[in-house]
Amino acid sequence: MRYCNQEWFEVSGHPVVPFEDIEWDVFMDAPNLAVVTQYWKQIMITKQPVKFQFELNRIWTDGHGHEMRASVLSCSYPELGEDGSVVAVSGTLTDITHLKWAERLQKQRTDEAVEAKRQHEAFIDMTCHEIR
Repeated sequence: MRYCNQEWFEVSGHPVVPFEDIEWDVFMDAPNLAVVTQYWKQIMITKQPVKFQFELNRIWTDGHGHEMRASVLSCSYPELGEDGSVVAVSGTLTDITHLKWAERLQKQRTDEAVEAKRQHEAFIDMTCHEIR
């Protein structure tokens, strides 16, 4: 990275430090750093834009005591030189934690509904068996 703004520090959860003192492992664990590295290599080889998601170390709370790691969407675009080589990459991070929270909540509610239906069907089966 050559530049990031104040909002980057807020989204990433990295303490505000001089740019040259940014430490990747402060705001991202090894598996997520591997994801970022994979897409970085892809953009350098294909010279095409990439869009991907990863988690940060920053913890997000929903206001009701539920916590989860923050998630971001990265959109990165290569800037090509006259010879076609990548001279720079511009990118953005969008905080999508609230969307991931909503997905997780919807999955939980769907799983609960499926389990309730299964239990209801088991009860009906048992009742029918006893009646017979």
